[in-house]
Amino acid sequence: MVAETCMHPLDTISTRLKVQGVDVAEKGYQGVFGTARTMIVQEGPGSLFRGVSATLLGAMPSSALYFAVYETSKHYGMQHMLSITREANGGEDVPLTEWQEDLVHLGAGVASELGSSFVWVPFEVIKSRLQISSPGYTGTVSGLWKIAQQEGISGLFAGYRACLFLDCTASGLQFLFYERIRRGLKKRREERAETRAETVVDDTVSWPLFAALTGSGDLRESVEETAEDLVAGACSGGLAAFLSNPLDVVSVRLMTQREDIEAASLRRYHYKGFWDCLVSVARHEGVRGLWSGSLARTLSILPLSALQFAIYEKMKTCFA
Repeated sequence: MVAETCMHPLDTISTRLKVQGVDVAEKGYQGVFGTARTMIVQEGPGSLFRGVSATLLGAMPSSALYFAVYETSKHYGMQHMLSITREANGGEDVPLTEWQEDLVHLGAGVASELGSSFVWVPFEVIKSRLQISSPGYTGTVSGLWKIAQQEGISGLFAGYRACLFLDCTASGLQFLFYERIRRGLKKRREERAETRAETVVDDTVSWPLFAALTGSGDLRESVEETAEDLVAGACSGGLAAFLSNPLDVVSVRLMTQREDIEAASLRRYHYKGFWDCLVSVARHEGVRGLWSGSLARTLSILPLSALQFAIYEKMKTCFA
């Protein structure tokens, strides 16, 4: 939750850049630092943290569901893939290939978002509207109530299909990248361990500070595993965030367009749906429009993903 709070300003900047040229066009945001400076000067430092309460309220239940569904889907996916492989080899147990494991991780990542989206999306909707200073919204709870009153339950799930498409794609890619990167790092660590055992070289000679801090044996291995989780989490999260940014642009714009009369005079656009928004942005704003806010989005997700996966792996070890 501390990490979510610290990274929230970057998420706010990313959201503002994504709706650039629409509700906030007159403010002329340019780049991450330019946007931050403009917001602080015109609206005060607190504007960078608008919507943070929605993020924190939605994070805990959705994250719990997210990883629970992933682990369950991964388990049954592996069992099903092993069963298919066994049948294909005449009943003989054969280890899964890397691409088969990747396919399971990708599918489990998609399933994890399908399972948690109904909890997370309403909070994402109000968070996005608070971040762009949409008129009439003063807080998370009051905002959710206002949307439900004026737009109905469907308003709480504005842009749901786009959000689902975005999150399923990003989550699938993230877990695919994470498991593959982590597998590669683990293989390199094991190779280094074998080399050390063969040469019988004391690490305290070449890495005295590391040896002094971590000692040897289980503690050193634990530190190395945590470092691997952090690196794999950061890389996978950053890559998935950047590659899925066009979908995030569509999701944010659909979530922030309002149907109430109060916003009619302020609304500069009205997209009919996911494909209409995607094609419209690509046609009128080009590649830059599709990847607007990608730097801020990637920078905000890098540390969050690193910490999320490191804690996730430690929790798995504790409850194993």
